[in-house]
Amino acid sequence: MSDRFVHINELLELEKTTKVKARESFNSGKQSLDDYIKKFAKNASKKGVGQTHTLITETPLKLIGYYTLSSLSIQKSLIAKLSSFPAPEIPGMLMARLAIDSSEQKKGFGKKILVHALTKIEQISVDAAIKIIVVDALDQEAKNYYLQFGFIEFDDEPMKLFMSIETVRKVLVSM
Repeated sequence: MSDRFVHINELLELEKTTKVKARESFNSGKQSLDDYIKKFAKNASKKGVGQTHTLITETPLKLIGYYTLSSLSIQKSLIAKLSSFPAPEIPGMLMARLAIDSSEQKKGFGKKILVHALTKIEQISVDAAIKIIVVDALDQEAKNYYLQFGFIEFDDEPMKLFMSIETVRKVLVSM
C-alpha cells in the first residue's frame, strides 16, 4: 500500500475523478472528527479558517487520516513557562484535529501524520512567526498520545497542550 499526503482540495479532486467518496467512508471512532472531515473541512479550507492535510492511498482511494492547521496567538499570561516572551501574545499554530481511520489505527499512521504536521509547521516557522504549536486534546487518550511526544499542559487548561518550536526541532531530529 503506497500512501501520500495531499491537501483537502486535492482529495476533493481525486474523489470527483475516481467517483469514490473517501471522506464518507472515514470512521475514526470519534464522531466530531468524522463529522469535521465529512462536513466542514472543505468549507473551512475555502474560507481560510483551517487547512486540512490528508494521508491517502490512491489505489483504491482511501482516506487513512488527516490533520488541520490554523494560525493563532495565545496570551502570554496563560503559559507561565513562556513568561519571558518579549510580547503580550505568543504567535503559534493550532493543530486543530488529528484523526486516523479506525481500520488503520495502531499501524504507525498517527505518528506519521504528527511528524508531517510538525515538519510542515517547522518549515513555516522559518518564514513566519511561530513560537508554539497548540493542540486541544479531545479526550484523555489523545492527551496521553501528545504528552509522549513532549507536549506540555497549559497552566489552567489541562486538555490544551503546547510545544515550543525549539522542542519541535529537537523532536523531529529524534524521530
